[in-house]
Parts: sequence; structure tokens; C-alpha cells
Amino acid sequence: MTMRSCSKGRRASGKRLNSLAGLGHHEDGTLKRALTCVFALVVLVALVPATFSATPLEKAGSPPIVPSQSSSEPHALSNISDNPAYLGNFTLTAAFEAKMQGPDGGIIEMEDDPTKFENTDNTLEAVWVWSRYYTLTRDDRYTANISAAWNYSWAHPAWLETDSGRVYSCSWAIKAELEFRRAYGNHSNLPYAKRCAAYINARNGWETNIILNNWGKNDIRGLAAGNMYDWAVEQGNETARLGAIALGNATKAAIEANSTWLAVEDWALAGGVAYWGVVHSTLREYPNATWAEQYAAFLKTNVTAPGGGPGNSQCGWYAWYALGHYAAWEATGNASHLNQSLGMVAWLILQDGDRDGGIPTNFGDPDNTDESWVTSYRALDIGEIIPAWHGQPPDPPTLTVADSVNGLYLNVFWNLSLQDSIVGDVVRYDIYRGTAYDATGAGYSLWGAVSAGADGFPVLISFGDISSYFFYVVAVDSEWLTSGMSNQAGRIVEYSAGITGNALLGNPFIVWNDRVSEVIDWVLFDYIRAFDPSRPDSPWISYVPGRSYQSLAHLPLGMGFWLNTTAFFGVPMVGLVPKSVTIDLKAGWNLIASCSMINRTVGDVLAGVPWVAAEIFDASQPGYYLRRASSTDILFRGQGFWVQVASDSTLAFHN
Repeated sequence: MTMRSCSKGRRASGKRLNSLAGLGHHEDGTLKRALTCVFALVVLVALVPATFSATPLEKAGSPPIVPSQSSSEPHALSNISDNPAYLGNFTLTAAFEAKMQGPDGGIIEMEDDPTKFENTDNTLEAVWVWSRYYTLTRDDRYTANISAAWNYSWAHPAWLETDSGRVYSCSWAIKAELEFRRAYGNHSNLPYAKRCAAYINARNGWETNIILNNWGKNDIRGLAAGNMYDWAVEQGNETARLGAIALGNATKAAIEANSTWLAVEDWALAGGVAYWGVVHSTLREYPNATWAEQYAAFLKTNVTAPGGGPGNSQCGWYAWYALGHYAAWEATGNASHLNQSLGMVAWLILQDGDRDGGIPTNFGDPDNTDESWVTSYRALDIGEIIPAWHGQPPDPPTLTVADSVNGLYLNVFWNLSLQDSIVGDVVRYDIYRGTAYDATGAGYSLWGAVSAGADGFPVLISFGDISSYFFYVVAVDSEWLTSGMSNQAGRIVEYSAGITGNALLGNPFIVWNDRVSEVIDWVLFDYIRAFDPSRPDSPWISYVPGRSYQSLAHLPLGMGFWLNTTAFFGVPMVGLVPKSVTIDLKAGWNLIASCSMINRTVGDVLAGVPWVAAEIFDASQPGYYLRRASSTDILFRGQGFWVQVASDSTLAFHN
């Protein structure tokens, strides 16, 4: 990143600056673009320690080198080089940075003018990109590029950088050295990083050799805090760790004093990097989700105006805000911040119109005017995001609705796995079915599958099928890792031997609509009656088909009821299986449902409840069709029953 006084007349290109930076844009805006990006991550091979040869490029003065893969193993990324996915885009970015490398190993800023402006910060950013690429893929094609870049960086030290800022350049050096050492197991550049850490600490992270507004300097201090903390913890360097926390505290205090700084841009920087730095330093040491949530609200979600001066970059600012929102998710666990970040990254990916891995300074700039430093900022976003999902199974989907259509179809719907709805890393959903309920899904078998993006499936129920079924769904990602199971949906059939006359039932499910006509979907009946002890003067309520007024309109979870019907194949009931159900009981008699999916004894169900008596359905008993239950009688799922309690109490079911 340069600060030279020369700049290109036809556009504000690069990061050159020769006077006091103008006040950063301070605008509000929301992301108004509909982002529809299909992402796919490939299987990443395990990380294996490797050696690194720190040798210069073989041919001085030759064009930028893009080494071919030296390993004889299959290329891990060969099938996604044209896919606008995170890892696919990162692959293209690594190649773009190689294209921008000059004969001396330095990285050139401007794609359309390869004769100018190599800088140490640009070069160290590329070292980080190539090292992270190797970490993710074990593809060593950029070994020579990294070697040349380190040679350049030693010849032009970050702590002596004259154009882009020394604290800024040293911050990138620390991040690059850490990633390089982790990737290759090579410690030869550790002294370089130590020198940079000492430089940052000696100046309290405050950039003094370039002209910036205070908020721009606060952004650099945040970048230094976050990068140095990660490096110091990995090194066990207590001096650097304490220094990083001090920088983070200072950045945090500045944000608290003027939170609007989080929505201000200056030079190549934006408030998102200051926020990220606090999260990756102070809040790593002292987690504070409340603070993170409070101040995340000040981060922009869009940058509507293009950069108009040297170093000003709409795409670059956008990338820093995306990183800030990602840090907000890291600190709070609030998925809305992750969603925001990934949506912004998706938009940045789309700025690579010619699919060469680079992006320009501003939205809509010509495709042949990409800049290496802006591209590195976007790569930082993507490089941070990929490890969050790599090697980890996707989050499970969550079933939201299970209902029946005329008794012939069971429809089940779910919220997509987070990795499907946001990251795009789910390839399908597997549906498992069992006929005997088990909370862990034991004994269920694979019933079918639907593709990623699908949020439901229909199950055809054969006419006269009196079987009970239970379903759960799992997400499968591009690494063939499987999520945990979703919650469960069920379909049970009460009185499967058939009913003629009265039956005592209950609703054991979470239903999307608990109106009588939805819970009792396709069975013809004369009436339904329920008992509401909260109405002591008229506790009986009823539903009669065709009657204009219904005192009973709903059959909620846990309610017991009498049904008078002729149903030769029983009464099917459909819904989501509740994890737990708590029913309030009034002193005296209560008509409720058995909500356990496993049949249990009366004594087991009513344990801990001050029950006096219980009555269950018995078709052989004329009149009320009831008999007094003993503690050993079985309560079936979905069965209605009466219980008399001595005092107000609660009854809990668990599935």
C-alpha cells in the first residue's frame, strides 16, 4: 500500500497520499442487493507438517512466477477453479497475487500498471494469502513466490516502510509470519515478526509516519491489536500479549468515546477493522458478548459511495465491515451477524467480473483495474471464514412444521442448516424414518434425501395405513460430514383397530395450527368435547360440525378430549414431537393428553403429582366408558385420560 505523491489522473488508484487525508465518508445505508450465491466447499485434506525452502527466484527479471504443483498427488482444488465459492475464490486470489509479483518478489498494486508501486505491506499480505492457501489445500505451488516475497520483505523491512505506514505494515508482517510458520513449520522469519511486534509496542500501536485522521489511526491500532494478540498467544510471548491487550483496550476506549467511528472510513481503512481488533484482543482475554452486541450495531452494512481519493476504496471498506460483522458473530454467537458478513463477502466475490481472482478499488470499476491490496482485504474475509466450517459437521436443520393433507400426505418442513442458508456448504438432507419412537433415532433407517436448499418433503400415506412413523433430518456437507439429528416429527394412529362411537383422545404434538379442523384432519365425527377446569361454572366445551358457534375451537398440545366418530382405520394425528411438555393441573378433575411418545404407566406419569385418582377409557364400560386406573395401567401416546389432583400442580412429560 503506497503513500507516494504521484497518482493516476484517470482514477484514484492505489493507496498513495501526499497530504492530510480528507474526512472519511460517514453515511448510513443498508444492503439493498439481493444476493443469491451458491457456494460449495470441497473436501480438504488433513494438515501435514512440511518443510520450506527459503530460496530466491531462479531467474531474476523473469515474469511473475505461478509454479505448477510439484506434488504427484491429485490437485485438491482442480474441480472448483471456476466455481464462485469461498475456497474456489481463494484459489483464484492466490493466483492473482502471483500474477502481481514483480521480479524482485514485491507485490505490485495495480493490475493495469505493473511498472509501479511495489510495497512491503502488499507483499506481506500476499505471503499470508499463499500461506493460508497451503494450509487449506496442501498445494505447494506458491513456494517460490513466498520465498521471493520474504526476500523482498527483508530487503524492505516493514518497520522502515515509508509509504504505507510502519505500524500498519508490521501488523501485516505478524499475521503473515504466523500463518507461514503454521503452514510450513518454518521459523526462519520469526525474528522479522519479533522485530515488528517490538516496533508496534514501542509506539503503542499509533501510526505516526503517515498522515491520517485519528479514526484511521485507531483502525490501524485495532488491526495491530488483533494480529499481535493471536501471534503472541501462539508464541507464548507475554510482553507481546500484554501489549496487544493494551492496544485493544485503547481501541475499545476510543470506540466507547465515539461509537460513530465504527461507521467511518479513512484512507484504505474502515471501522470494521477496529471492531475486529477489539474482539481478537481484549475480548479474547475478557469475553464480553454484551459489549460486542452493543457496538456491532454501529458497523455499516453497506458502503454506498465510491472512494474518491488516493487509497480510498469502496471494496476495501466493504471488506473491513464484513470482517467486523464476522467478529461480531464470533463474540456473540448471534447468527444474524454471520449472515450479514457472508452476504457482504458474497457481494465482494461478485466484483471479480473476469474471474481472475482480483477485485478493483470501487464497485463497477473495469475488470482490468484490480488492485492487489483490495484483493487481499477480501481474501482476509474469506480466509477467516473458511476455517470456521472446514472439518466441522454442519449445524442440524430444525423441523418447523409437520402436518397432514387429507390423511394421504405427511408434509414436513424445516429451517435450513446454517451452512446451507448462509455458507452454501450443504449438498443434501437425509431423511430417516422409524416406526418405534426413540429420542436418539436408534433403529431409524434412511428413508430418502432431498437436495440442498430444499426445506421440506412430502410422505405419501397409503390408504388404510395404520402405522405410526417418526422422522428426523440431517444435513450433509461437501466434505460428507453429517450434522446431528434435527428434532423429530411424528404420525401416530389412535384406536387403529377402528372406532364406532366415543373415544378418549389427546393431542401429544406441536402442531402448526391447533384448530380442531387441522388436528382432526380427515376423520368424520359428530362432536368433540373437552373439559376446561378454569371455567368452573361451565367447564364443558364442544365442537359440533356445522354449528355456527363453537365453544371449543382449538385442540392445543396437552389437551384431552372426547371424540364421537366412526373411523374404521383409527384417528391419525401428526405434528412435531415436543422435547418436553408442562401441563398446569387445577385442583379437582382434569382431562389431559398423554404426551409421552413412549407408553408409560400411570404411576410413572403421575410421579411427583398430588394425584388422588385417575380414569382411563374402557369401551366395555357402559355410560361413561371409563374405569378407575391403577398405578400399573398403561397410558398410550396420544391417549386422553382423567386425573384428579388434591391441589394446583404441574405435570411434565419428556421425550
